[in-house]
Amino acid sequence: MKSIYVIIICLIAINPLTAFPQSKSIKVRANHQALCVKDLEASVKFYNEVILLEKMTSPFNNSAIQWLKTGPTTELHLIKGDCAGAKHFSNVHMSFAVSSMADYMKHLDKYNIAYSSLSGEKKPQTRGDGVQQIYFQDPDGYWIEINDAK
Repeated sequence: MKSIYVIIICLIAINPLTAFPQSKSIKVRANHQALCVKDLEASVKFYNEVILLEKMTSPFNNSAIQWLKTGPTTELHLIKGDCAGAKHFSNVHMSFAVSSMADYMKHLDKYNIAYSSLSGEKKPQTRGDGVQQIYFQDPDGYWIEINDAK
């Protein structure tokens, strides 16, 4: 009998989530992303005019933080700071879906935004599920994916 208690304690120590399943009452949903930016004004302009995110009023009286709406219940917080240590890789990115990839690429062309597939071609790549996607960087070097997922 003592050995069964040892096994149970070991299982709990190894993976408590399998020993005690998560509550069905806990629901997780996206709320916001926050980015450190060097030039707050330039970043707000980029995300508002290029990405087409709506500016929001921040509940804080802090001129170093600006909020933009990314969805019905999600936001992007741009926080002015020293971001010198940030490293940027295309596989670490934010993604936004658009209704027309062709129209959005024309929009990017108006702003002279260099975009490409991950292989570097100036055209969308197509995922296995048929969704087209392109990538480019914001003023601080953060990678952004635009796709036409429904």
